[in-house]
This record gives sequence, structure tokens and C-alpha cells, in this order.
Amino acid sequence: MYISMAAGNGVTLNSTTHVQIQCMGDLNISGASISLEGIEGLYIQTMTDHVELVEEVNGKSENVVLEAEIHRSFDMIQSEFDQSLASMGESALKEARLKRNWDAREKGKRDGVIEEGKSLLSMVGDVADLAFTGIVGGDKPRDYTVYIGWCFHL
Repeated sequence: MYISMAAGNGVTLNSTTHVQIQCMGDLNISGASISLEGIEGLYIQTMTDHVELVEEVNGKSENVVLEAEIHRSFDMIQSEFDQSLASMGESALKEARLKRNWDAREKGKRDGVIEEGKSLLSMVGDVADLAFTGIVGGDKPRDYTVYIGWCFHL
């Protein structure tokens, strides 16, 4: 760390590595003008509050005050739910969501019945194959299976 003092600049601390200032009590920095600069970001944090000034500004506190020379305000970005609520109204949105949920449940039930039917048909085919093999016996069931498969592919 390089510490210098000049009449025009005051005291300067320069370091090529990380510099950390810690204190167990209060730390007061006062002056006619205080400037904090961070090339990759500026982070200010206490036990309960924090402010991050990086690509996106994040702040968490009961009261965060940032002052600047240029003041701009932006409307709050509404979520998809808030937009739907504003356009449809509460009761219409509730009805639409209830219908969507009911449709999804019914589709699930329908899909379950279809899968159950496929399983049942597969089982019936297996039972018929066993019965046919038992009745005809030998290599003949294989010949019939090849013939039936050939007929269905025509």
C-alpha cells in the first residue's frame, strides 16, 4: 500500500490489492465532498440493509435514499397476473383461472383413461396370443403371426 500526502491533494491511499477498513464501533467519514467510486460496482451494506450499484441497481432497506443531479422516474412494471387483473377484472380472472384448472384436470383424467385402455388392450392381446399358442401349438402360431403382420402392412 502506498500512502502519500500533498498540500493540493491531501492524503492518498493507493493499493494494487484489496484494502479493507473494519471497526467495532462507528465509522464516520465526513468532508466537504465525499466520493466513492467502483469500477465493477459499488456495494454498501449494514446488518439489515444493503445497496448494490452494478449493472442493475439492487436495494433493500426500510428507507433507501439516492440523490442525483438528473432525476427520472419510470412506471412500475406489472407482472402478467397484474396485467390480466387490470384488463379482465377480479371476477373474470378468477373464472378464467378456475376454467383453465378444470380443463387441465379433465385432460389429465382423459389421458389416464386412454392409457388405461391401451394397457388393457395390450393385456388382451397378450392373453389372446397365449390362448392361440396353447390351442394351435408348435411353430404354427409364429407362421400365423408373420402372415397377420404381413396382411396389416399391406
